[in-house]
Amino acid sequence: TSFRVVMIPGEHNLVNLIIVGEADSRFEGSAQFDNSGSRYLGPYLLSGSIAVNNLLAPLQQTRLSASTALQLRELTTVSLSHTMPL
Repeated sequence: TSFRVVMIPGEHNLVNLIIVGEADSRFEGSAQFDNSGSRYLGPYLLSGSIAVNNLLAPLQQTRLSASTALQLRELTTVSLSHTMPL
């Protein structure tokens, strides 16, 4: 959940402050391709991730991420994480 603040002019030179909660989308994802590699792994790296929000409970997120060096395939990482508020 994310929040935004809206200020609306009120009576007698007052301002009404409204906090609006907005539900996050159920899924998030990203992909990245860049040339931040090295001469040992090759110049190109590819990475991506997908996340599921509120899978087990509200305000929690489960994310799967992976990255690899394209040229030599000597570097490949995969991670799974779960975050929740305390």
